[in-house]
Amino acid sequence: MKFGATIYVDGCEQSEKAVEMYKEAFGLTLGYHEAYNDNSWKAEHGVKEAENPETLVGYFHADLVRDGETVFSVSAEGDGGISRGVQFIELSMHMGSEEAVKKAVSVLSEGTITPHDHGFNPCAAGVTDPFNVNWFICV
Repeated sequence: MKFGATIYVDGCEQSEKAVEMYKEAFGLTLGYHEAYNDNSWKAEHGVKEAENPETLVGYFHADLVRDGETVFSVSAEGDGGISRGVQFIELSMHMGSEEAVKKAVSVLSEGTITPHDHGFNPCAAGVTDPFNVNWFICV
């Protein structure tokens, strides 16, 4: 059994930004994905057409991968995606080093939160990213 998580962001254009931010924050790569760059698919699902069909305008679904394993996925909500409503969840990411924690927190919070000692972990921080996802980042 394997636990999976999908982060739903508001609209396909935000999904591209989220994928890039999470790749940088956590050192992930793009795995299996369905992109919003096929205008015929977008027409069927009510999504705005790109001027150039080769231009990526976001992801319907994108797996983010480390060492060949999906860590979590990002999907667009709205703009043809399925509306999930308001949900609250905090995702934890164990990064392995203080430097990796600081980088992830810096990327997710635009450098406004400094990791600190939570008592049970010498380097940890809680942060809400620009896509309203709550993260607990720690060594």
